[in-house]
Amino acid sequence: MDLTPYIPADNRWIQPTAEAIGWEKLREYYNRVFLMLLSLPRGGTYSITDNVAPENYDLFIKCLCTAMHEMYSVDRTASYYLEGTHILKR
Repeated sequence: MDLTPYIPADNRWIQPTAEAIGWEKLREYYNRVFLMLLSLPRGGTYSITDNVAPENYDLFIKCLCTAMHEMYSVDRTASYYLEGTHILKR
């Protein structure tokens, strides 16, 4: 499965998504994705297809990419990668 079509080019997805689903719902979903990344152990993997409903792939990947970028400012010693349908933390 190729999830790359869901990767946003920039953060312009945030405003229209928040207007569509509500700022509170977007914030809560984003925070869950961010905390999942933060709690992923070094060397750990997270299977998107095992843990995310297909109808949420778009929102999940958008939040994931934004959170991965933000995570760099929190934990510069860890690297996060999206490889296929898995998130890797090294």
